[in-house]
Amino acid sequence: MANVTTIGLRLANSVFQVHCADRDGQPVLRKKLSRAQMVEFFTTAPPCLVAMAACSGAHHWAGSLQELGQKVRLIPPQYVKSFVKTKRPSRSRRNRSLSSAARSALAGMNILLTTARAARRYPANQGGKNHHNSMKHILQTAAALLLLALPPLTPAAHADIRAKKGEKTYAISGTTGAALYQSIGANGPRIRSGAASAIAQTDFDLKWGRDYRRDGTDCVLAAARPFLTITYTFPKPAENLAPHVAARWRTFIAGIRAHEAVHGEYITAMAQDIFDTTVGFRQPNDPNCKKIRNGIQAPLKAAFARYKARTRAFEEAEMGAGGNVRRLILGLVNGQ
Repeated sequence: MANVTTIGLRLANSVFQVHCADRDGQPVLRKKLSRAQMVEFFTTAPPCLVAMAACSGAHHWAGSLQELGQKVRLIPPQYVKSFVKTKRPSRSRRNRSLSSAARSALAGMNILLTTARAARRYPANQGGKNHHNSMKHILQTAAALLLLALPPLTPAAHADIRAKKGEKTYAISGTTGAALYQSIGANGPRIRSGAASAIAQTDFDLKWGRDYRRDGTDCVLAAARPFLTITYTFPKPAENLAPHVAARWRTFIAGIRAHEAVHGEYITAMAQDIFDTTVGFRQPNDPNCKKIRNGIQAPLKAAFARYKARTRAFEEAEMGAGGNVRRLILGLVNGQ
């Protein structure tokens, strides 16, 4: 891993894929990682240029990896798509075609974070010399994406679900891992009617604009436009930390960010589920389109129930013995 300078990262819900290349764009390592292994892998990896498609959850992973010392570039999906072929070429063929394909696809293109919010959140990627990336970094980024053959990871074309994302922090005190965790317990977001506190929290607000149309004596939900806002809340130390504590904190908060990013993906998936199960819904004998508003409640409630079940199973796995969040806590408190 010592000679790795570029990593192409393919994001997914549970199994991620990394492609590591050296400074000449030659492949060094290809590996599949579970979500729990991601933080451990990038904690031990040397500082690299990490390229990923700008899809749902990418900004959270970008923040987590930057806190671990990595330099992140988010690639607009339309550029990532140019590397995808209908028939995947052999690895040797991809290696031979790397230079010409990378230059023709990305020569002269600035690799920037794709939204103004992301640019504000990750200021290392904007302004000055960072705004005009060197051709070397452009080609390295293209190399990682080409060899990984990343597919576009944008939401399904039939439902343009783009969540507006925000972030809040709450202050915690302490200069040791144990003290920081104790302060999280005292100041974290309250759950279970205030009986307990969470380390972090993901809230959402989902509204819909719906187009109901009469079809004979029936009413049909012809179209729906989601307005989704996802807000993440994270702890933030109020004091400067000693280097060894700061290192443990970076690993801890990167893992917590990754955990909450999954919740954000589940929320987006729920919105997609609602769209898929309600658009086209037909209410018989409803020429004035009044009954349909009650009629769509059943698929709405079913989609929300599926979301809650998925979230509950995820939390049980993460918080249980040997779970990822449990390991993050032990790592922060005890340095394990």
